[in-house]
Amino acid sequence: MKEKKYPSVKFVMSEFISVTGNSVKVKGKLIVAGTEKSILLEAAYAVNGDSVQFRGAHEIAFTDFKIDPPTAVFGTIKTGDILTLGFETSFSPIN
Repeated sequence: MKEKKYPSVKFVMSEFISVTGNSVKVKGKLIVAGTEKSILLEAAYAVNGDSVQFRGAHEIAFTDFKIDPPTAVFGTIKTGDILTLGFETSFSPIN
């Protein structure tokens, strides 16, 4: 996934959509391998003391981000075009 040039996957939230139960929906830009795409992202959240944890997953197509799907054994074994990106993060106040 061009990890030497782009070592991280980034999400930049642009709009809060909703909170339902323990789930939050937001819109934003997903940046993978230097290519940006607007997405709707859903994540589960939990409050633990003074921090909030978010966990979720989002499927992308390699080709949407200008990435060739991985191959092995000189191209004789191929994967599909879909990759599931899992994420987990937490936020807490700065002291």
